[in-house]
Amino acid sequence: MHDYSERRAHTEPITAVIHHGPPARRNRWATAGPLLVGAVGVMMAAVTLAMFLIWKGSVTVQISQLRHELTAMHSQAASTSAGLSGLSRRIDGVSGDVNALGAMLGGYSAVCQQDLTGPNGPAAFDFPCSPHVR
Repeated sequence: MHDYSERRAHTEPITAVIHHGPPARRNRWATAGPLLVGAVGVMMAAVTLAMFLIWKGSVTVQISQLRHELTAMHSQAASTSAGLSGLSRRIDGVSGDVNALGAMLGGYSAVCQQDLTGPNGPAAFDFPCSPHVR
């Protein structure tokens, strides 16, 4: 069997050292710094979330206002286009009347010039005339 009478160096009993004195003074910033950084981060996240929710609410209101204005403009454009189609028919009728007047006054196809004296002194005036009158 084994002989246990011989004691080896690595089998000595283990003892703990306990210090009974004032606790070591720790750096307060080492403890408070991470807490402050975390608190600032949480506050920034809360402010960002609040700003997003406020922005989202105001944008929703603006979009509904734009939709309302767009609907009003569409109805106004529809009534304006109906008025424009009636106006184009009236303009076509007027252009026919203008062409008839041009045919009646067809002899005035040239431009003549006359020197006249007015309130600002002598000046040259242009007026329509017939080609054989020149």
